[in-house]
Formats: sequence, C-alpha cells, structure tokens
Amino acid sequence: MNDQWLGTLEAAKSALEATSDESLRVPCYCEENVWRLAYRKVHQQEVRDSKTYNVVFVSNPKACVPMFEQKAASEKNTPVSHTVPSFLVCIVASIAII
Repeated sequence: MNDQWLGTLEAAKSALEATSDESLRVPCYCEENVWRLAYRKVHQQEVRDSKTYNVVFVSNPKACVPMFEQKAASEKNTPVSHTVPSFLVCIVASIAII
C-alpha cells in the first residue's frame, strides 16, 4: 500500500472515531476538514434517509475569496481571505442546509 492510501485510511478512521463534528477540524486545512466531515456524515447514517451531501469549492481568478463571520477575523465585520473555501451542503428532501 502506498503512503497516500494509508493517509486516506487514517483520515477515514479518525473521521469516524472523532467525538464530535467540531473535533474533526484542523486549522488551515479547509478541504481536508470538509472531506472528513462528509465521510463521517455519509458513513454514520444508520438508515439511508433522504439526506444528500455535496461538497462545494469556491474560487475566483485571483484565488482569494473573502469570507465573513470567521473565527480568525481580527474584528467582527472584517473578512478573512481564503484561497479555496469549501463547504459541506446537506440537502434534506428539497431544503439545503449549509
């Protein structure tokens, strides 16, 4: 097995073993955090219900996307710039929860 595959197995295992969704977060690793959260949500569904999960990546030609209401902001209404912010979108029936 190569190192990349082993890393994926470790990420999957830790995603399922985490005590909460919040404890999955690793600062400065947005894409990896979303992958782990999505993996956890999909694999912890006991009954396949009407939920669908999608990962959304946001970018622009400058690769600098301002995001508001971030913990890293120096002030409340100050945006924090991210290169590629990503989100897990949960669709329940026909309602999207971000």
